[in-house]
Amino acid sequence: MSGNSTMIFQRVMRVLSALVFILLFAGCVNSTPKYDVRVVSAEFGVFEDFHAKHLVFTKTDHVPWKVGQDFGWRIKLSKPVKVIWVREELTLPAPANQWINESPVGSLKVFEGKDGAISEYEVNQEGGYFYGSWAIVSGDPSGAHSLKVFIDGKPVTEFKFNVDRPI
Repeated sequence: MSGNSTMIFQRVMRVLSALVFILLFAGCVNSTPKYDVRVVSAEFGVFEDFHAKHLVFTKTDHVPWKVGQDFGWRIKLSKPVKVIWVREELTLPAPANQWINESPVGSLKVFEGKDGAISEYEVNQEGGYFYGSWAIVSGDPSGAHSLKVFIDGKPVTEFKFNVDRPI
């Protein structure tokens, strides 16, 4: 190879090496989770008052149909993490008459048939647990419900529960 050809070859090799390095590094960054944790416990139940200073959580798979009744989940992770990104998929047995989004953060997308919704938001750790809640509103159907919970895009659990109307 002549001197000029050698210089061109070396430049091409440097550019190719840089591209390979960037592609490999980008692949590593995208495939590495934010943190290495696992779910220690995931429980479903009702809250006495979700917005109270001290949460009172009762584990159950039966939610009384009462306007304002808070229900939801608590999850404990294996390592301390301050904030997680949550996605919930709530499915109802029939369409709800109304959907209310009282959360100042995140988003709520109601299914076309109004028989469920997807909620996405950040959650801060409180006392070693992460909590998510919903509330019964006028017009909510009773019967079998399901709630799928995802943390940072990964499925964590699915809760199946009943909303029971008083007899």
